[in-house]
Amino acid sequence: MNSPTKIIGLIAVGVVFIIAVLFSGRLWETVDAGEIAVIQYTDGSLKAFTTPGFKPQSLGTVTKYKKRDNFDFLLPKGKGDSDRSLKIVFNDGGVARISGTTAYELPTDEPSILKLHAAYRSQEALERALIEPVISKSILAAGPMMSSTESYSSRRNELLSVIDDQVDNGVLKTKSTQTKAYDELTKTDKNILQIEIIRDAKGIALREDVSALKEFGIRTFNLAIKDIDYSAAVDTQIQQQQQMITAVQTSIMEARQAEQSAITAEKKGQASIATAKAEQEVIKTTAVTQAEKARDVARLDAESAALEKQAKILRGQGDAEARRLAMSADGALAQRLANKLAINEVWAKAWAENGAAVVPSIQMGGSSTPQTNWWNIVEANAALDLQAKTASKK
Repeated sequence: MNSPTKIIGLIAVGVVFIIAVLFSGRLWETVDAGEIAVIQYTDGSLKAFTTPGFKPQSLGTVTKYKKRDNFDFLLPKGKGDSDRSLKIVFNDGGVARISGTTAYELPTDEPSILKLHAAYRSQEALERALIEPVISKSILAAGPMMSSTESYSSRRNELLSVIDDQVDNGVLKTKSTQTKAYDELTKTDKNILQIEIIRDAKGIALREDVSALKEFGIRTFNLAIKDIDYSAAVDTQIQQQQQMITAVQTSIMEARQAEQSAITAEKKGQASIATAKAEQEVIKTTAVTQAEKARDVARLDAESAALEKQAKILRGQGDAEARRLAMSADGALAQRLANKLAINEVWAKAWAENGAAVVPSIQMGGSSTPQTNWWNIVEANAALDLQAKTASKK
């Protein structure tokens, strides 16, 4: 039979075992690489763990945070979705809802982590009570810096930049003035709230406050605007302005096309004129070339004729000089003899054909015969020729 002491011991071991089983999950805690674990121990003390592995929980309460996460402020996509978009009001009174997302990163030093945990106690509360109000405040402060139409088109990137800057560094200090601007739609002047950022002497923008995220060491990045849902009135105004802008751009384009067509026509006309001038220049050049060719040919002909004339003159002068020299040499005896021979042949032929006597049949005085008298005449003539030849040589 078991003794009472032994029974009590067994009961105590059983109780301890039961307690160990019941509380085994609160003795150690596993921390993932992307997590931060804050453990509040039974004595009320807090401890933050940022490195992965098993951490002593010692029956304490564990709260985990993601080191990096996304905060979405989105319009509802379907039935049952909550509207988490944020409101914005522009300087022309236009109202819209902005949806988007941003990534954020928690600090990893223990004092900042414990400060965050003491203020918000969970990651969801951190997003709803800290991150969302900071982004909402930054969006509302950025709205008056432009009109709804500008946010839709020309200054959309600037809107994103201003919101992002204010989320990280605090809301900008600004001053507002009322100005008048001509509205193309209504054809009237309307009041516009003009916002100007206040800067110090060095040109640095002043802030209304420091961003609450910076105070807790939270860093945001990759802020993106996914959509801007304008009110019905603003949508109508934007559509009308877009139609007007499109019409103006169409008119400008048509005017430019007409101007370009005029320039093209002018250029074509200039090209045609240039072509005609070129063709006329070709004709002119051809005519000038032909005239110059004819002129050069005529000049060459004239020069050839002049040269031929000069050659003939020189040849004539040469022939004359040759004849003169020949006559100077022998008094042209051969020519004269030839002439005499020819004359005598003519007389001889004529007498022979006539049948007349060569010498007269009747002679008066003298004892010479007719033949003797004839030859005397011939000899006398030869003597005269010889005398003439001798005189020419002198």
